Amino acid sequence: MLRLAARVKVDNVLILKVDELKLKDVPEPLKSKLLPVLKGDHLKKIPWL
Repeated sequence: MLRLAARVKVDNVLILKVDELKLKDVPEPLKSKLLPVLKGDHLKKIPWL
């Protein structure tokens, strides 16, 4: 949880609140931050890969 919160730059408490929710039930501002990280799209921006 700590790594996910750090990657999307939100507080750990916010991630813990939505931990038990399905992704479709996560509020939109947070959902749009989480989706690229969960899909792995953020790795495509790393130049050495």
